Order: sequence, then structure tokens, then C-alpha cells
Amino acid sequence: MYCAWELTLFWSKLQRRVEPSIQVYLEICRQLSQLTKTVYHIFFLIKVIQSETEAAGLPTCIELCVRALRLESSENAKVKISICKTISCLLPDDLEVKRACQLTEFLLEPTVDAYYAVEMLYNQPDQKYDEESLPVPNSLRCELLLVLKTRWPFDPEFWDWKTLKRQCLALMGEQASIVSSIDELNDNEAYDQMDNYEEF
Repeated sequence: MYCAWELTLFWSKLQRRVEPSIQVYLEICRQLSQLTKTVYHIFFLIKVIQSETEAAGLPTCIELCVRALRLESSENAKVKISICKTISCLLPDDLEVKRACQLTEFLLEPTVDAYYAVEMLYNQPDQKYDEESLPVPNSLRCELLLVLKTRWPFDPEFWDWKTLKRQCLALMGEQASIVSSIDELNDNEAYDQMDNYEEF
């Protein structure tokens, strides 16, 4: 892996010297990604694209993430979680994408921490999206969301948090009792604070 990273970095630096056009460079990166056999090689390409092109290369990076999600090797849960984390970092202001990534992470590994990360995102107010101001084309964004959703056992698009919460808790097994205990403790603390406030 170390050699593969060094070669990718070296190739990228040479390519930028030979071809000053960012668009041509990005197209060559897309072509190279077609030859990659592992998600890690795609990660290397995303890293060099970001360092060489910054915001101009964002749509290409998202395209590579979509390709990574479709690779057979991404069946490994930890690899797929890494892809989701990468997407969330690339699109930090897109709440819908971040929700989809975090829910995918939870479905792959339904832990208490992953559950609360989903809860935090789903309790934020929904965003209105202006297609013209999106950092990536809307068609690519929709393709990304569709790829993430294809492996979900349900589609929570029109659900409120309570409905999604029930589905998530059902997938957690014994860990669901931990969440219930924490929620009960938080509810009791909130109730005590309300009593104290009313006394004043």
C-alpha cells in the first residue's frame, strides 16, 4: 500500500507538469480509476486530486466515491464505512448526504455511538437545496444517494425520527437497552431541571 501511494503521488506530480489543464488532469484521473481494483487505490486518487485541484476536483472525487461503493471489495463493512466518512468530509454542508452516510455506517455496524450520530443528524432541521448552488451536479448527488440507499433494509425518506428510531433500535439487539437507559436518564435529568426552574 505504501508503494502504491508513493507511485500515485509521483504519477500525479508528473501528470500536472505535463498537463497544466485541470480538466484534462481530472479526466486522466477518471480513466486511471477505471483500472483500479481496490478502494484504497481510489482513496489515493482522491487525495492527489484534492491536493492538486482543491474545489475544482470535488465532483470527480464524488464520482470516485460512487465507484468505490460499487467495487466488490467495498462489501467489507470497515471499507464501506471509510468511504462514507470520506463522502461526509467532502460534502460537510450537505445534510441529506451526511444523513445517508451516517445511516449507512449505522446499518453496517449498529453501535451505540453510530446510533447517536444518526440521531443528531436526523434531529437537525431539514435543508432546502438550490441546485445552482450545489458543490456537485444534482445528477451526481442523486446517483450517490441512490447507491447508498440500495443496501438499506428500509427507506426512511418520509419518516420522522421516532419511526426511524424504532427501526434502528430493533437492529441493535442487546445494545438497544443501553440507548434506552441513557434516554431514560436524560429524560429524568430534563424533568428535574424543569422542576428546579419552576421552583424559582
